Amino acid sequence: MHYGDTDHAVKPPDVERIRADFPILARKAHGRPLVWLDNASTSQKPRSVLEAMREVYEEYNANIHRATHELGEEATAAYEGARIKVARFIGASDETEVVFTKNVSEAISEVDLAIFVDAGAQGGPGTMTCESVSPSESNLRFSHDVTPTTLLHMAKTLYGKTPTAYLICVAGKSFEQGDALSPETAAALPEVVAKLRDFVRSTR
Repeated sequence: MHYGDTDHAVKPPDVERIRADFPILARKAHGRPLVWLDNASTSQKPRSVLEAMREVYEEYNANIHRATHELGEEATAAYEGARIKVARFIGASDETEVVFTKNVSEAISEVDLAIFVDAGAQGGPGTMTCESVSPSESNLRFSHDVTPTTLLHMAKTLYGKTPTAYLICVAGKSFEQGDALSPETAAALPEVVAKLRDFVRSTR
C-alpha cells in the first residue's frame, strides 16, 4: 500500500495546543513554565502515548510476533497498526519501510548493517561511515574540519576500504564540552555535503 501521495498544506504549529498534549509541560522549573530541549537523552511523552502505554500494560501486555495466545495476538495487531499509522504520517511508500528502534545508536547500526549486508551480497564493498560534526557519546568522535577528504580517510582507517554511503551526524550542542555548533559551521554544511556527494560518486 502506498502512503506517499497525500497532498496537504502545511500550517504553522499551534505551540500552546502542542504543549497541552504533554502533561509534564504543565509543571514549572525554577518558577517558569517548563521548556524541554533534552530530547536526545529522554523524550517526554504526550498524553495519547501515556494512555496507549497504560492500555497495553493493563489490557494486553504480551510478546509481539511470538506469543500465540489471545493477548499476544492483540499486542501484535496493535504494534503493526502503529507501524501503518507511522507510515501514513511520514509519507512512506509502504509500512515495511518503517523500522522501530530503541534509540539513535541502534538506528544507525541498523542502517549500517542493512547497507553492509545488501551491498556485500551483491559483491560491493558494503560499508558505511558515520561522522559527527561535534562530539557525541553515541557516534564516532570527530572534531576536525569536515571535508570529503578527511571523511574518506576516516572511512579507510575504520573499514580498510572506501565506503558506499556516508551518514553525517550534526549535533547542535555538545553535552561533553558545552560547545554549540557555530553559525559558520552550520552555514557550511550544505556545501560540505554537496562536495562529499560528488566526491563519493567520483570514486565509484
